[in-house]
Amino acid sequence: MERGTELDVAGAYSAVFMSMKRTGVRTSMIVDPANGRIPPLTPEAQKIASADRDFRLALLQATETCKSNSVACRGGKYDPKPSARRATLLPLQRRAHESPR
Repeated sequence: MERGTELDVAGAYSAVFMSMKRTGVRTSMIVDPANGRIPPLTPEAQKIASADRDFRLALLQATETCKSNSVACRGGKYDPKPSARRATLLPLQRRAHESPR
């Protein structure tokens, strides 16, 4: 991997400046739901997550991440032409702008 490339520095900031605190196997006791498992997403939440993932993949399509078939681009494909969606808001941002305050 060539120094200074997008792939070389991807995630470097977070990896260096994130502090790691040893917390053991569990950080808190889950009491609800009783089985201790996070319940599945609702259909509406699944739809929002899917729209968010599609948007992010569109932004990644012209990057080295998709060109090199990185795990971060799973489900997307490389296209050297930047996506027209770069000028639009993220789906969650759009909803925030549309909702009355």
